[in-house]
Amino acid sequence: MEKQKQKLIIGIDYTNEYCQICYFSHRHQKPQSVVTGAAMARYSFPACLGYDEEKETWLIGEAAQRSAAANGTLLYKNLLSGLTNGEKCTINGRQCGYDQLLAVYFGKLIELTQISSGLMGIENITVSLRKTGLEIKKAMGGVFKLLKIPAEKVRVISGAESFAYYVLNEKSELWRDGAMLFDFGRDGFFVKQLTLSGTRKEPLFYVNEHSFSLEFSVRDLGSSLIRSDYDQRIGEVYESLKLEGENTSVYFTGEGFADLWFTDTLGKISKDNRVFRGNNIYVRGACLAGLIRSRSEGRDYPIICKGRTRASVSVVAGEALKSEEVEISGAAVDWYDASGSAIFTLSGAKNATIAVTSIISHQKSMIDFDLSSFPDRTEGMVRVVVSVKYLNESECEIRMSDAGFGEFFEPTGAEVIKKLNLEGYI
Repeated sequence: MEKQKQKLIIGIDYTNEYCQICYFSHRHQKPQSVVTGAAMARYSFPACLGYDEEKETWLIGEAAQRSAAANGTLLYKNLLSGLTNGEKCTINGRQCGYDQLLAVYFGKLIELTQISSGLMGIENITVSLRKTGLEIKKAMGGVFKLLKIPAEKVRVISGAESFAYYVLNEKSELWRDGAMLFDFGRDGFFVKQLTLSGTRKEPLFYVNEHSFSLEFSVRDLGSSLIRSDYDQRIGEVYESLKLEGENTSVYFTGEGFADLWFTDTLGKISKDNRVFRGNNIYVRGACLAGLIRSRSEGRDYPIICKGRTRASVSVVAGEALKSEEVEISGAAVDWYDASGSAIFTLSGAKNATIAVTSIISHQKSMIDFDLSSFPDRTEGMVRVVVSVKYLNESECEIRMSDAGFGEFFEPTGAEVIKKLNLEGYI
């Protein structure tokens, strides 16, 4: 009976090369990766889709590749790029968008997850991508809408965030002084650092990313001489970025670290850190992000990284605009999810105040809005809609509009708009 109430919390790690999917196992209380059946790449499904015109069936991953090689099945790759570029293709004389192709691909993976878990209902899905933003969020929402999964159940996060969620759900002695991730794959070579600041009771978690993609290529690993040079260079990168403290960990992930060719680096790093290697770090982190979203009643880790807001925005509202603050937009939120709105009533003077509070310094800045252009009405009958719309991670537009008053007064169209660069308040 209890299992009937449980729903799937799914994490997906997706690139143009491969995809991984996992779900939170309620029985084992940890993410469980869905395996491909392959001996070498147990967790990674090739990010390709095949259509067998004779059988009118879809295949994904290795099954699609095998069918294409043996039977000439049509094979579709670079699905994510096709989605973001708005590309189309023709199948059986019918034009299809890449949103439809990705919907088929994800649908097949979700079916495998349902079979593996024994669960059918979906609580939420978190998709980890190397690049995020408003457009890709909307596009992904459209993909899952085709699968009849509501947009509010789908979240898109970056690899930096996935890494943070993964680490912060490990034992604290592994990351109390920070953690590093070396990520070496076909899309580049990256190092991510997770560091802490603030107090032990109220820490902030920073994730910084450094790219060394111009120096390293997976294609060069066939040369023993180049592998030796890479091993030395990675050691130098570690020395330049290493974290201080006794409770630090270093992780290795990606196709480039599938073989143990970097032994000198490992020896050097192991002296100061706990060292781990795994190819399902991002997907497990995405799944854990979904778990927190499901269980924390809106609370989350205060993660600061590229793409996240660093200040909260509130309106100082209430009777006669007293000191009560109503938060409209939170800090440490992906900027494309940070927009919000609220309604308040003017009493007395026609003005309002917006409070911008830095999550880093805790400094609060007050910004006044002159609402003298708003209509004259009986006390308490001037209702104002205030909205915050983010344009990028540091710029937002704040709009205050006359909301009218029920059936008594129609909105007049009066409004005041200010564009803020929040970097100046952090």
